[in-house]
Amino acid sequence: MEACCSDGVTLVDEISRCWLRGRAEVEAYLHKTLAASESVESRLGDIHCQQQDKIAWITAWLEQTYSFNGKQQTITAPTTAVLQLEAGEWKLVLLHSLPLADET
Repeated sequence: MEACCSDGVTLVDEISRCWLRGRAEVEAYLHKTLAASESVESRLGDIHCQQQDKIAWITAWLEQTYSFNGKQQTITAPTTAVLQLEAGEWKLVLLHSLPLADET
């Protein structure tokens, strides 16, 4: 994931409920989160991609199950990724995923 990120990448962290801005913050977050995560299964559906010049945005529906710090988690989340063409390679500049509460 780190290799596909722009230097100015921005992610939202749903666990701590904050924005992560820049490669250093995102890399630190990924290393910490991956160390605490096990059995990650992700499925993307309803994928739609649009492109205009050197910017592309992808919307999708993320279904994910995983164990975080020993606790089983299941999320469903509309997700948006924005990519920018940099030196001939697509780089992630924004990833926003909004886990929704279970319907009651």
